Amino acid sequence: MPGLRPFLLVAALLTTGTALAESGIARIRERAAALALRPVPPLAALRARCGVDALCAGRFIARALGPRARIVRRRPPDTDAIRLVKVQRSITAVRHLQDGGLYLELRRFGIQALPELRTALGGQKAWPRIVIDLRRNGGGDVARMLRLAAVFTGARRHAVRLRTRQGVRWLDIPAPDARIGALRLEVLIGPQTASSTELFAALLRRHAGARLLGARSFGKNWLGGAVPLAQGRALLVPSAIIDVPGEALAGGLVPDGPLPAELTK
Repeated sequence: MPGLRPFLLVAALLTTGTALAESGIARIRERAAALALRPVPPLAALRARCGVDALCAGRFIARALGPRARIVRRRPPDTDAIRLVKVQRSITAVRHLQDGGLYLELRRFGIQALPELRTALGGQKAWPRIVIDLRRNGGGDVARMLRLAAVFTGARRHAVRLRTRQGVRWLDIPAPDARIGALRLEVLIGPQTASSTELFAALLRRHAGARLLGARSFGKNWLGGAVPLAQGRALLVPSAIIDVPGEALAGGLVPDGPLPAELTK
């Protein structure tokens, strides 16, 4: 019947849309289950609770996984390969100290962090003192962090341990193009120093002889994986417990002393 065709077409579209949405819920659960340290609710429970609502499913999974899991806004990629995306500087302040040392404020591990460090060091291979300020660095890309740490530590095998549901795996610090030496390496930390930045500070103390100065760090000893949901949101899932052998990240890194007097202003 001619009048029935539009109805059948709409019904087919609605059925297809529902099937796609249901498969989307299944993919969300599958990705979360592959990452999460704790069991994820079964698919039947998700569909019974949320139907095909991706955000609802994300919130339901987050509650099941505990307070570390949460819904976050998806940030744009940190890359200058995409038009209209501005790359933020990683090193936001550089100045020479009265004793001939160098002060660097490292705010993030961006894609240009290593070239920025090379520029800040000015080709000088050894310094009497280098101060790296991490007090406003909340973490970032672990691979970039390891490449930056290598400049001070050199290559190190099994530098970072990750405990996941699949077992233990190790991350190495790669070999750098060139190492930088400092008679005194000081790293400033505080309550906003978190996640991979805490790893960075711990690696420099463990493998480069750095002194950590300031206040106890945040204490985020886990990594999260992001599961895309909808409406620009993602489910952040705790996926690994991280540590640096010989350092205690849980509860925050304990500094070796207070901030230098010249940097307290």
